[in-house]
Amino acid sequence: MNAHAPTRRAAFGVLAGVPALSLPAFAAVLDDPVYAAMERHRQAYDTLMDAWAQTRGGLDLEDEADKRKWYDVGTAEEDTFKALLTIRPTTKAGAIACVEHVADIGLVTDELGAWLVMLLGSPLVA
Repeated sequence: MNAHAPTRRAAFGVLAGVPALSLPAFAAVLDDPVYAAMERHRQAYDTLMDAWAQTRGGLDLEDEADKRKWYDVGTAEEDTFKALLTIRPTTKAGAIACVEHVADIGLVTDELGAWLVMLLGSPLVA
C-alpha cells in the first residue's frame, strides 16, 4: 500500500487534531467524496512518478508504442488532478486534506505551494 495514499486511515489522522465529533459528523468526514478523488489522483501520480524514474521522464523512449504509453500515463495523471479540483469537499477535514494533498504533490508553482502551506497554518483551518 502506498504510504502517501489518502485513505480512511488518513482521515483518522486529520481528525486526531479535531475536537470530538458526534457519530454522524464523523461518518460525514469518512463519506466526503474528496477522499476518493485524492486516492484516484495519488494512484495516477504514483504511476507517473514510477514511469518517470524508469524512463528519465520519457526521454529514453524510442518505440512509438512506449511513447504512447508514456503519454497515456501523463494524461491519466492530469485528468485525475483536474477531476480532483472539481470535487467540493463536504467536510472541513476533507477540505484540509485536499489542500495538503495539492500542496504535497508539487504540481503547483512555488508561490502557490507556499500559499497553500500558509493557508494550512491559518485561523481558517483552526
